[in-house]
Amino acid sequence: MTRTSAPEASAHLPAGCTIRPPLLDDLNAVVRLLKDCDAHDYGEAEETEESIRDHWRPMSLEHDARIVVDSAGSIVGYADQAKRNPVRLPGYARVHPDHRERGIGSALTDWVEARAALRIQDAPEGARVRLQFGMARENQAAIGLLNDRGYAFARGFQRMVIQLPSQPPVPVWPAGVEVRQYVKGPDDEPTWSAVEEAFEDHWGNVRSSFEDWSKTFARESFDPSLWFLATDGDKIAGASLCSNRDDMGWVGSLSVRRPWRRQGLAIALLHHTFAEFYRRGQETIGLGVDSSSLTSAARVYERVGMHADQHGIVYMKVLRDGIEISTEALN
Repeated sequence: MTRTSAPEASAHLPAGCTIRPPLLDDLNAVVRLLKDCDAHDYGEAEETEESIRDHWRPMSLEHDARIVVDSAGSIVGYADQAKRNPVRLPGYARVHPDHRERGIGSALTDWVEARAALRIQDAPEGARVRLQFGMARENQAAIGLLNDRGYAFARGFQRMVIQLPSQPPVPVWPAGVEVRQYVKGPDDEPTWSAVEEAFEDHWGNVRSSFEDWSKTFARESFDPSLWFLATDGDKIAGASLCSNRDDMGWVGSLSVRRPWRRQGLAIALLHHTFAEFYRRGQETIGLGVDSSSLTSAARVYERVGMHADQHGIVYMKVLRDGIEISTEALN
């Protein structure tokens, strides 16, 4: 089958606006746009040049992203449809708060849907394929747009944070378990295997290849000194894979394999992680979590003193029906 480019979605654009692929020179303007959107929707601007460069790194900007430019030359909308989960296709679209409900969101959604339609052929034969969009739960304009297009609410997610006014508690490790820093090279494939196994219990998960997982190493934010492995002999029982953001330490992935669950290992890993960030002078730590986590992860984070300060939602639509191969429930 020959792949073609997604058509440019211009039917809904207001007069004077154009849509095109972003260039690397547009980075600063895109970051400003996304900061304005986050500040309006969540009350806080999160994105940085580093985070967007990391997001763009595995993408083809020409094919996987679009910006909307108004008649004054300002970037007022952004969208991308990256190649990640092959059956839960991630759609992303943002419109500047001052330019919403003018058709820009519809135009960007048209483009994302057209791009996602080209990805269907990459999914395993016979598998159900869905397109999903995430947004702030207060973004009624986006919710209305997606409802009109046949999307339905699928999940809630939240950012949880903790402020550390003093030294965190000393970790209490399960019998036989120790913690150490990740060693780039020897730990690469064993960590991938352990994390993939643990995340088989994460809603929407589809197992990734080592090649895809290892793209993390190319990110500017990758810091192996902030990756911690809990080991039981020569086995990896759990992992806390973190990075440093401008304003907080970030727990990008916390995982515990099934044989070591319900022994306090997740809490011990969090306390160890908090202590290392605190030692480095970072007293604010955050992470993202599924509000209805199949493993009740949010309760664990609450037990160590974290609280939700931002709430997002995911809306989904089936593009091709078939067999569900992503995780929906625990076995």
